[in-house]
Amino acid sequence: MLLLLLLLPRSCCGPCCEQTQTSSHRTTREPTWPDEQRHFASMTAPVPLAHVPVLAREIVELLVKQRPLIAARSSPLAGPASKLVFLDATFGAGGHTRLILHGLPDAVVVAADRDVTALERIRTIEPVGVRERIVPVHMRFSEIGRRMRAVQVGDAATPTRLWGALMDLGVSSMQIDTDGRGFSFQSEGPLDMRMDQNDASTPTAADLVNSMREKDLEDTIRKYGEERYAGRIASAIVSKKPFATTKQLADVVRAVMPFGQYKDTDKHPATRTFQALRIAVNDEMNELKQGLHDIEALMEPGGVLCGTKHDRKIKSNIKKKTFFFSR
Repeated sequence: MLLLLLLLPRSCCGPCCEQTQTSSHRTTREPTWPDEQRHFASMTAPVPLAHVPVLAREIVELLVKQRPLIAARSSPLAGPASKLVFLDATFGAGGHTRLILHGLPDAVVVAADRDVTALERIRTIEPVGVRERIVPVHMRFSEIGRRMRAVQVGDAATPTRLWGALMDLGVSSMQIDTDGRGFSFQSEGPLDMRMDQNDASTPTAADLVNSMREKDLEDTIRKYGEERYAGRIASAIVSKKPFATTKQLADVVRAVMPFGQYKDTDKHPATRTFQALRIAVNDEMNELKQGLHDIEALMEPGGVLCGTKHDRKIKSNIKKKTFFFSR
């Protein structure tokens, strides 16, 4: 049985949810685990992080609960040379990867990310006994099945299989805080929004808003942003195009939104529009669906897949679709 757990942050780790786009971070609390599990808590001591994963404690607890199964190596597919392999499908700042490596000294982590700049942070991880257990892979969710077939851990005759996987869904605070990425409506930057800026085959957000028909743009904003004023926003965008920067687009969206909708909230009027364009640019719904199925095929029976989400649309899509698997 493969268990998929969708973990919902109690408070957002920085601006990932794109509702306020501020940069506060939750501090890690002292875990209250039984004594036999307390050694897992020590993993945070030697791991100074500039970006603290908001669900680090919860994810580590899931790994603790899984340890008896891992120790038993109960899978008929796991031979004597098999390794304890985890997939961090969204490496980001490396916080979750570090916690796994420090908490499970025999684990190997395949650190993957669609954003190549994220993988460059691997060199900041302390080298002795830790960095050597990281296998970096530049890939998107939909490439997990194909790219993982080329990853070899341990015995060359034993296919690499997973005991656990993590998927952090949505956009990261590091991406929002970088003006040149075009994710934020609070600063001036190119209207890009691509997770992988090296991928010339992916259209930018500017490409979409400058080329889409009004009806298609309205449908996109309504579908992925759940924006009730998608019609008037799409009409304004089409009448004011072309757009080149985030501020240009944000100002046009703000100008057509009813003042009463946002006067008493911290949410920017362009929040849902920017979310919709980001999801469309990166084809996030299809990427997620394919990635989940690829991970299921790679997972050992009893393995755990943890997913964290920051966007309402991603949460609602997971609820509407059947992404639970069994063996």
